[in-house]
Amino acid sequence: MDYFATPSLTITDPLTFYETINSYTSHKLLRLMEADGLEEIETGDGNADSGDYYVAGKTFGPATTPNSNRYSGTQTDILVSNISASGNPMSFDLSLPASGPEMNVKKGSAAIPDNTGSYNFGNVSLGSYQDATFTIENTGSSDLNLTGVPAVSIGGTHSGDFVVTTDPAPPVSAGDPRPS
Repeated sequence: MDYFATPSLTITDPLTFYETINSYTSHKLLRLMEADGLEEIETGDGNADSGDYYVAGKTFGPATTPNSNRYSGTQTDILVSNISASGNPMSFDLSLPASGPEMNVKKGSAAIPDNTGSYNFGNVSLGSYQDATFTIENTGSSDLNLTGVPAVSIGGTHSGDFVVTTDPAPPVSAGDPRPS
């Protein structure tokens, strides 16, 4: 793994603990990223020079040097950009990756809110039917696996009056809208 974890930890001397997990290891818990990538503050005399600072026009991300990848080299997709000019206050944009799949159910172009949404079929005469197509969209960053049997089910009052005619074929890939 790319991080330090322990199930139980007692810190009796905070300075020694910090030096152990952060100063004398190549995989630090908290790491100062110097814009020039030379690590002079960490490994040198501890003094910063002008190349160490992220200034307006600089970016920190997966394709920069240094980069925001994990120690293993796995890309994190973390991006710091649009750093403002020096001043008070300063600002920047931080982009964090979506984590895992994220299901969005839609009827037409309208999203149905999570756990609170409903769809009104309107008045339907007894003995007749009305079709409705809903779309399952994966707005996350990894495949959405519909593992239930059936993959889509209907709940609520009078759910027996409704039927799913076609289950979507899993997985629903990231960015893939799938009618059901």
